[in-house]
Amino acid sequence: MSAELSEKISNTQPAVEQVFKWVIAGNSEADIREAIAEKFPTERPEQLLSAVMFRLRFAAEAESDVVFGWCVETTRDLYRRMVEIGDFSGALRAVKQMAELVSKHVQNRRTGEEETETEIAETI
Repeated sequence: MSAELSEKISNTQPAVEQVFKWVIAGNSEADIREAIAEKFPTERPEQLLSAVMFRLRFAAEAESDVVFGWCVETTRDLYRRMVEIGDFSGALRAVKQMAELVSKHVQNRRTGEEETETEIAETI
């Protein structure tokens, strides 16, 4: 990789990260393009959006064990945060969700089946 390309990628990284956050927050494409023009006026929206779409495609190809691990860690973190703020009913829901998630994962391991990302998402 050329030094020029490497520098361009590292300079664009904060913009890509921010656009990614706007996308997963559910903002419309029009709103994202407007925000890019405002916050990153020297960047090309098409390039930033393409980089985000590439990242999402790459994430979709993750193996089910990786997705399962992410779900476990995210649920654990949410549980911790709920306990910290005193949301014990939310914490209890997180525990229930974790139990269902692990139970399904163990059941599928026993039968030799692998969960699809859709099945894991449905448990959540």
